[in-house]
Amino acid sequence: MEPVTTLLLQALPALGGAAAGEMAKKAAADLWEGVKGVLKRRFGADATAVQLVDELRTSPANSPARLDAAERLSALNLGRDPEILGVVQSLVQALADAKAGDRTQFNATTMYGVVGTNTGTLNQTFGKD
Repeated sequence: MEPVTTLLLQALPALGGAAAGEMAKKAAADLWEGVKGVLKRRFGADATAVQLVDELRTSPANSPARLDAAERLSALNLGRDPEILGVVQSLVQALADAKAGDRTQFNATTMYGVVGTNTGTLNQTFGKD
């Protein structure tokens, strides 16, 4: 599946999940509308891409309708457009940041151990999940 569709599917639980607070749901909905706004500006308010994004949001999880909308949206290959990909990545990042609000993150690019040096990236999260 192409990246825009995959990212939008990742964002869906924040729009109405039982664990999401009202403020988080509102923020997620606003961000989702921002994605739709970019699509409307790019393709027009009645464009297939806009309709498919609406179908993704309103269809029940794992339903044939959502899977069909995801496949059809993926076929549009919206990830080729840097603006669309960027706004969708921002949506997912903002939702991840909101979810991680009470956690502490530690990021390091070089770690030194007893036997030599490891180079790479280490990400650890401490706190509530």
